[in-house]
Amino acid sequence: MTESGLVVVKWSNWGKHRLYVNTVAEQRVGWLDLDTGERSLDLPQFASVFEAALEEVADIDERGSYSPRRTVTPPVLDLADRRPGEHLEAQIAATIEAGRELKPAVPGFEGKRAYSSWELGVLGERAVADELDRLVDLDPRWAFLNSIPVGTHKSDIDHLVVGPGGVFSINAKHHHGGTVWVGEDAFKVIHAWQHYVRDSRSEAARASSLLCAAAGADIAVAGLVVLVGVAKLTVAAQPLDVQVLEASELVDFLISRPTTIDRDAAAVVLSSARLSCTWR
Repeated sequence: MTESGLVVVKWSNWGKHRLYVNTVAEQRVGWLDLDTGERSLDLPQFASVFEAALEEVADIDERGSYSPRRTVTPPVLDLADRRPGEHLEAQIAATIEAGRELKPAVPGFEGKRAYSSWELGVLGERAVADELDRLVDLDPRWAFLNSIPVGTHKSDIDHLVVGPGGVFSINAKHHHGGTVWVGEDAFKVIHAWQHYVRDSRSEAARASSLLCAAAGADIAVAGLVVLVGVAKLTVAAQPLDVQVLEASELVDFLISRPTTIDRDAAAVVLSSARLSCTWR
């Protein structure tokens, strides 16, 4: 952590080299491109401390470009107490603090129930967490984490579930009153095609890779797309490696899984998953 109270992380990929500045809660403040000097500020209210944090860890040459002086390792946080929807809540708060409006998820729908997509997302994650609480009450061998921040960007895993039936990453989707049709990788909500299966598959693969690296063991993660509030779900054919189901089906689905890992293995997975450094 810098004296400014922010965390600076160096990131290099796709031919780009950047310094990302985050809060200790891993909310992104902004970034600096080390090659071009371009800045992006997500939270304008942090403008002064953003610059101060960069000054602490980087030198400026005569052209105004930065070069790293030192890189600060972010603190390791225990993710066990994160709330469902916490990642989205932070984005909502940042948007409001920046003076920007939250747009209704349904264009043209105004009034008291005109939730934004982020607000609907929070409600959906809370509903799934309620089902997971019920799962743990029925079988304490199961455990789960909420809203796991991944990487230095704005992505997260809604829920990670660990128990005798395996390890699952859950992508919660709240479509109140919507009709959903699934045919393997094809996924349609009302009349719009979605990439939920592809995204869930990618999320599970990334979670598996990061957990394997952290735990030093092979850890398979299966993806689940869990729907909240839909009026009708039609599954013509389930995807080969991702399961699509409604929140009301989640507990029975997990309880019915054959045992694939014992208590010790599950404990290793959970202890690695709880550490924020696992997901960077």
